[in-house]
Amino acid sequence: MTRARALVDRRPLRAVPAREFGKGSLLSLRLVALSAILAFFAIAVSSVPSRGEDGAITPSILILHSWFPEQPWQAAVEKGIRDGLHEAGLKAQVYVEYLDAGRFPEKQIEDAHRRLFDAKFSSVPLDLVISESLPAGRFLALNPDLFPGAARLYLRAGSMAPADASRVDYNANVEQAFAEMLRVADPRHIFIVADTTGPIGKTRVGGAEAAVARLKPDADVEYLVDLPMAEIQERVADLPPDSAIFFLPVFVDGAGERFIPYEAVRRIAASANAPVFSAWDTLMGSGIVGGRLLSGEAVGRIAAEHISAIMHGAAPVLSGRTNMRSIYDNRQLKKWDIATGRLPPNAEIRFAEQSVWEQYRWVIMATIALIVLLSGFSVAMFILNRRLKHVTFLLEEERAELERRVSERTNQLKESNEELQQFAHAISHDLNNPLGAAKGFVSLLLHSARDKLGEDEINLLTRAGAGIDKAIAMVAGLLEYSLATGGEKIHKPVSTASVLTDVQANLAQLVKDTGTRIDIEKLPPVVGNETQLLRLFQNLIENAIKYRRQDVAPLIRVACRRNDGYYVFTVEDNGLGMSETEQKRIFILFTRLQSGSSQPGSGIGLAQCKKIVEKHGGSIKVSSVPGEGSTFSISLLAVAAS
Repeated sequence: MTRARALVDRRPLRAVPAREFGKGSLLSLRLVALSAILAFFAIAVSSVPSRGEDGAITPSILILHSWFPEQPWQAAVEKGIRDGLHEAGLKAQVYVEYLDAGRFPEKQIEDAHRRLFDAKFSSVPLDLVISESLPAGRFLALNPDLFPGAARLYLRAGSMAPADASRVDYNANVEQAFAEMLRVADPRHIFIVADTTGPIGKTRVGGAEAAVARLKPDADVEYLVDLPMAEIQERVADLPPDSAIFFLPVFVDGAGERFIPYEAVRRIAASANAPVFSAWDTLMGSGIVGGRLLSGEAVGRIAAEHISAIMHGAAPVLSGRTNMRSIYDNRQLKKWDIATGRLPPNAEIRFAEQSVWEQYRWVIMATIALIVLLSGFSVAMFILNRRLKHVTFLLEEERAELERRVSERTNQLKESNEELQQFAHAISHDLNNPLGAAKGFVSLLLHSARDKLGEDEINLLTRAGAGIDKAIAMVAGLLEYSLATGGEKIHKPVSTASVLTDVQANLAQLVKDTGTRIDIEKLPPVVGNETQLLRLFQNLIENAIKYRRQDVAPLIRVACRRNDGYYVFTVEDNGLGMSETEQKRIFILFTRLQSGSSQPGSGIGLAQCKKIVEKHGGSIKVSSVPGEGSTFSISLLAVAAS
């Protein structure tokens, strides 16, 4: 026998339409009829959605939600729509807007919304507009000229949607949810928490009353309707044993405070001394036990099937689909000692506790694999360490042997170098004596017999004397070239500024005779041999003066810049310059410039410069423009880099 009594002053409840937008006037009826006709026309003439490069349909879709963004139900429906479109292969461009109904009077902001959406989407070619729940459906039906050319799909719009419009009607089956609570909890006292401040709330309470009347539970049924939240929490905290609470969404409590239903039931469940059941899966995790719940994602997926059919011009096949599912929170089942055997066979249990293996299976497996891997690695490292010690021992022996051989080779090279220098001195001495004698004989013959010789004989003797002079110069150059590979070991800092001062002193007379100007920047010290560096810079500057243009006074600039552990010195002139072919050959022994062949020289100076620079661990190169001058770049170790 059903025993029902009200804990608050109850007003007669009746099923009320979701939205009343008129007083039943003839004008309102005509407006609805006109909206239906225009909506049908809009769907009929809507443009075919665009297709991507791969042939996939890429529609532009607007989801028009009734409430404000924080409502979990809207998020669940939207997720179902997006997932369903993705699975259907529709690469949709989805726009989302919110009417914020319930917090502001619809009439007050309806015109503002119309102007806003007209401005925002006037240049957006929408293919479909979806209204989610009653307020959005009403707004869409009353504005048939908004979003022109777009098809329309109404989700739970009730009587607001045109009769022939595409629609997905859904509602939480309160009777199914109530019946499942009776089977699972078998309560002796039932408390229904609800909010009737709006038409939807009144309809839901009416559904609960009808369910109680049909099911006739063997329990007391009491309604906690339109009470302040504080009073509800106080009442549910002291319920009698074997009680159960059935929650219908509370948006506004008796004190006028507004709530998101999830937050409202969270407060109630936290205070209650009895399990809480409901009919919406978006409340899972708030503290409710669960029950036969309406799934927002399921509604969204069904809507996605309608969308796909609309976009392909076909009718959706939706047979066998249901929006209600049995879903339970394992934590609440344990809290209220409800055995899982009382649940329906196909019930989904969420937040189930897992064993350590179930929770951390992959971590455990990865850890075991890592331990095995590390063990193998340790064995391998042990073996490698022993081999490394053996190899290190062999390398030490080999290093010692190499050091011995290098020492022997160094001594041999030193002895060979000394012998070569001695040989060069001897050759120079032995060659200079006969060459000097030959030069004297030729000069004596020209002086004593010039009157008796013909012009051709005098010319031949003159050329012979010049050849002997060139041979003497080449012998002297070879001696200097050999000295460039010998001399003292390079191991001390050298002041390049002092070196250039000595070079200027050595070439002072040549500089004066040719009107040469030498500009020298502040130069840093380098690591090297002072004598050889003096020969290097003197050769370069002397060459710059020698190979000058006849109509231009020689100008030589010596500068320096830092490049990592080196200093790069540049010797720049405004002389004859050289071609690219000559630049490639200029450092080869006995090579002379074609453009300067009239100048005296043996072609040894630049080869000697290259040897000196290489011995200092550096490099030398030249860049030149014929007729404009040349720039020699020399890199030498900086003092700090030694």
